Amino acid sequence: MEESLEAAKKDYSKGTSKTIFDISGLALKWDDSSVIRQRMRNDFNLCVHYDSKTKKETNFAVARNVKNLKANQAVMDPKLLEMLEDLGVIEKKEGCVKE
Repeated sequence: MEESLEAAKKDYSKGTSKTIFDISGLALKWDDSSVIRQRMRNDFNLCVHYDSKTKKETNFAVARNVKNLKANQAVMDPKLLEMLEDLGVIEKKEGCVKE
């Protein structure tokens, strides 16, 4: 797995459109989510499409919009929280450098 990550990083450095995220542990966080577990029990996809007309989540292709982002909050939260923590660390380091 480490080799494939290094290869992907190398491709990314060449200007390809790939974005590299460390997703280790993400499956366990999703498994701890009651929202995601219930979604799977109901035979839904991990990410769902929110239908504004019926006001229900569906298994259709997920469009990029705010309503779908909200519908998939349980999927996004673990990674977003991790990114926020990383940002806090970066800001602390910037503060140290400025001093």
